[in-house]
Amino acid sequence: MSLKVDVIGNGTVIDHIPGGRGLLCLKVLGIESIDSPVILLSNVSSNNKGGKKDLIKIEDRFLTPKEHNKLAIIAPGATVNIINDTHVTDKRLISVPEKFVDVICCTNPNCVSNTESYISSSFAVERKEPLEVRCSYCDRVVGAKQLLRQVIG
Repeated sequence: MSLKVDVIGNGTVIDHIPGGRGLLCLKVLGIESIDSPVILLSNVSSNNKGGKKDLIKIEDRFLTPKEHNKLAIIAPGATVNIINDTHVTDKRLISVPEKFVDVICCTNPNCVSNTESYISSSFAVERKEPLEVRCSYCDRVVGAKQLLRQVIG
């Protein structure tokens, strides 16, 4: 079966999202209700990586660095294509950064990043697969499941 999806003039295409994670990506990006067209393809065949993938097209919307980092928790390995005048002008791989700053909160309620409003949370990546991070202030280790719960709210 072949799918035909219209091109977008300007915006973002997120491709190679692990199958079934597209809705989570939309939620993290706050795209539950916007005025611009959004296309979500879920669990479609993936030629490059085999198996199933999701794909999101968002008209007139570009991602911030913080949004890239949030997506790194949900969909590492996905690609972000920037579209200008119907052409891909930039292509980026969503990869796990060395550090997450002000993206997630420490699970330790007594951590200084939770008790002092002027301090941004900061986590060093301990392991990328499965994802595990360490708080830069209290050394609390946070695993992949906790990170996912936190980022999707």
